[in-house]
Amino acid sequence: MPPNPPGFSTRIEFGNELLNPVGVYSNAIGAMSEWSREAWNSEFTGTIGVLDTRLNIAIRCVEIVQSKKRSSMQMGYVLLGLQSGVVAMAERNQFQELVVFLQYQGVVQGVVEFTRGLRSDVALNSSNSSSVLRRRTQDNINSLTQDSGQVYDMDPKYHWLSIDWSFEGRSILASEVFTTILDAMINTASQKPDAERSYVYGVSSSGNTAFNIHSLSYTPPGARKLTNDLIRESLYLIARYIFIKERKFLETEFTVSSFRKKIAEGFFMKISDLQGNQTGSTAIEKRNMARRIATSPKICH
Repeated sequence: MPPNPPGFSTRIEFGNELLNPVGVYSNAIGAMSEWSREAWNSEFTGTIGVLDTRLNIAIRCVEIVQSKKRSSMQMGYVLLGLQSGVVAMAERNQFQELVVFLQYQGVVQGVVEFTRGLRSDVALNSSNSSSVLRRRTQDNINSLTQDSGQVYDMDPKYHWLSIDWSFEGRSILASEVFTTILDAMINTASQKPDAERSYVYGVSSSGNTAFNIHSLSYTPPGARKLTNDLIRESLYLIARYIFIKERKFLETEFTVSSFRKKIAEGFFMKISDLQGNQTGSTAIEKRNMARRIATSPKICH
């Protein structure tokens, strides 16, 4: 996860209305996937939002202009605020309406709001807002079993992308899985979408779970290279159409294919107790250890 931009900070306030945890995770990952298509340093103005009427969750970001000293609000601020809101709910196991204040040098530049969908006034029809995220995948029913399967991306831009996956090993808390995915998404969003990556990692907010995706040493002719936007799309598919669809949260191994040619592989791994008793370790210490494991040369190269 990149450091906060200089002068940027967040402040969080919880409301009273309860939210569906699955809806929070699903919509936050959908929003992160859509909003991170914009450049990290690009200026954000106006309002942007996503609404899921089925799970009754809305997430929106609104620019606030209240000071002549304000600097332009960057898209990176929005994505960091989105992540901060989910982490705050997950760490407290407190899924309620929430506002994340996006501050620059102590001055509020905007807010990210998590609300009940039916109470929201998200401007879904405005030009810079995204509507309900449509289903973009097709499951291979013939190969799908209880613990493994294959997912194809039906988005025209990524029609060549598919993921083979299998649940392996120990169970993982849902909060661990989703905060790990958001951390990895932030790691891709902070760089150019078409930049090639040899690997990307993510670590849960507690440091108990790590994610890694790494390219193979050889890319087959005609296949796409592993890039930030491809990794972001893969994370979206894994979250929405493996973990959420199956309602199971276990250590997972997967491979990513381009035009049916394997180009990358990766895993979700439970770190706690992997290297001895961590009872006395802080979340920061656990995250540092998880980062070392997820970026091990034996794994990434």
